[in-house]
Amino acid sequence: MRPGITRVERDDDDFVDRAKTAYKQDGGAEEPAHYSHINEFEGKRVVVLRNKRGVLAVYEDVQGLVTRLARWPASWV
Repeated sequence: MRPGITRVERDDDDFVDRAKTAYKQDGGAEEPAHYSHINEFEGKRVVVLRNKRGVLAVYEDVQGLVTRLARWPASWV
């Protein structure tokens, strides 16, 4: 687990910011755009990080920790 990426607040901006931080710590080289957003699918809240080239990564909040998904359904993005 990555230290310092636990939930402090439940607001949406915090969730997106934590996902962006996790993406960088996971070695993400491209910069996520400002239009990265939260979606809810099948009862899961996920952050879809994207830029002009497409989806960079998808993260979910699992018990306060931001977790990167290895794959996701095309309908999620």
